[in-house]
Amino acid sequence: MARFVYTHIASPAAIISITAGSIVFWLNQSADFWLLVKLTLVTVMACIQAAMGLLIIRVEREQYARVRFWSRLMLVVLVFVITAILWIVLAKPAIPEVLPWVL
Repeated sequence: MARFVYTHIASPAAIISITAGSIVFWLNQSADFWLLVKLTLVTVMACIQAAMGLLIIRVEREQYARVRFWSRLMLVVLVFVITAILWIVLAKPAIPEVLPWVL
């Protein structure tokens, strides 16, 4: 079941999401601070998804050592990243004053 959800739902959704975001980035021709932060967070989310795929493989091979710990850690990080992406997209903050060299 986990492999099915990963390969037939999560991975295609991730590919569609990343493709759509890349098209918007390309069409707008913008490099706003919020957009670069969002793309960075999406990259982190893609890395987490890849790590979850590795956990699925470990479970299928019955290598259960620390799977529960890593699953919970990735879930917490994923919730944080998704929340941060939603905030960044909705708030579209300007460059913070502590980062004057950015852009």
